[in-house]
Amino acid sequence: MEIKKYTNENVGFGNMYIIISNDEFLVIDPCVKAKVAMPDIKNKKCMGIFLTHAHFDHFCAIESWLGFGKIFLHQNAYLKLQDATENASALFDLHTSIDLTENQVVFVEENMTVKVGNEKGKVMEFFGHTDCSIALLFDNDFFCGDFIFENGNIGRYDLPTGSAFLMRNSLRKLKSLDENITVHAGHGKDFLLKDFNKILFY
Repeated sequence: MEIKKYTNENVGFGNMYIIISNDEFLVIDPCVKAKVAMPDIKNKKCMGIFLTHAHFDHFCAIESWLGFGKIFLHQNAYLKLQDATENASALFDLHTSIDLTENQVVFVEENMTVKVGNEKGKVMEFFGHTDCSIALLFDNDFFCGDFIFENGNIGRYDLPTGSAFLMRNSLRKLKSLDENITVHAGHGKDFLLKDFNKILFY
């Protein structure tokens, strides 16, 4: 499995990832325009676009990806895409919205599988930052959006549908994962889960 990382330096320094396996690819958090990634995905088949949650800085380039495949997201994220308050863009006077039809989306939830080439990613729910925060876990790679970050930092929960209670539950759930996996967060650098745990839990 090959992982490509792109960062939108103009909108919140959000990270977009593309997973490539067997001439197929999956986009995670479409915050960078498709044309930027074209050299890496040329002649490859798109298996979908996975959205970790519905904050605008993670889907701000989604329109450039709509012709590639369906959008995989939690059902709670669907209406947020249309609502500038719920997707937090109004907070920055950007008022970003996108209206997707149900034919353009695939709703995913806990323990569902997303496939790309020979790889299978397990969908996991980690509510707290939002009520639609999901992650995708491959064997040794964890794509978690704004759930956790390097240096023991966690996603803020003071925005619409955020919850300190749900964040605490999600952090407890996180301890069940293998500490040697690599975390690919929605902002910042990659890190090992064990390094995060040492700061936050010990």
